[in-house]
Amino acid sequence: MEVLDSIVPRNTRRWVASAALACVVALAITGWIPLFTSRPSLLEVGPFQSDLVLLSDVRAGPFGNWATAEADGVRLFLQLPRISGLAGDQVHIEGRIETGTVPVGGRPHQVIEVVSLEKLAGPSSPYRRLGNWLRSHVQTALADGDESRGLLAGFLVGDVSGVTPATQDAMKLAGLSHFVAVSGSNVAMYLGLVAIVAVPFGLGVRRRAVFGLAFLPIFVVATRFEASVIRASVM
Repeated sequence: MEVLDSIVPRNTRRWVASAALACVVALAITGWIPLFTSRPSLLEVGPFQSDLVLLSDVRAGPFGNWATAEADGVRLFLQLPRISGLAGDQVHIEGRIETGTVPVGGRPHQVIEVVSLEKLAGPSSPYRRLGNWLRSHVQTALADGDESRGLLAGFLVGDVSGVTPATQDAMKLAGLSHFVAVSGSNVAMYLGLVAIVAVPFGLGVRRRAVFGLAFLPIFVVATRFEASVIRASVM
């Protein structure tokens, strides 16, 4: 115990234990909240038009393009014509609400068949604008070429649109799907790059750390709030 006290003071151990216990309690509470909160009722089936903010990029799926949004507390699954869009875009949509829901990310989303979508403005958050620019820059740079470039985009920002479904299935079977899922190592490399960029400005170690933390939300946005990235960013 004396050796342990010399390495980590007893007061520090108590503080760390208290902080860990507080985190466990907070996580437990956030997990219980959905059990006691009522879900909003679904929107009425029929014609629908509204101004919305996209919660995801417009993606290609087996049944056409789609994106997610939210209206009156209800998560929406937008079936779209051939339209591009990024998470955070402010749009006006017209379409029809369909019966039933589809699961996205473990949550039910009400289906809306969109007839027209008009982009009103980009994201209001500067972090989301910079994150979208970073993601779009990577996607544009790696758009043309063989599938290896699509794999690189998946490694950098988690975009697997350039990877064929067959390759994705093969990677899952081989236990290699984590290579195209951004994780803590990507966060470390991003912070390393930011630190290198900050060197010419003559910033000290502490200021470079603050500089990196200030730019970390940009990477979180660019990777679309991947759980592994959020965990690594918090750490």
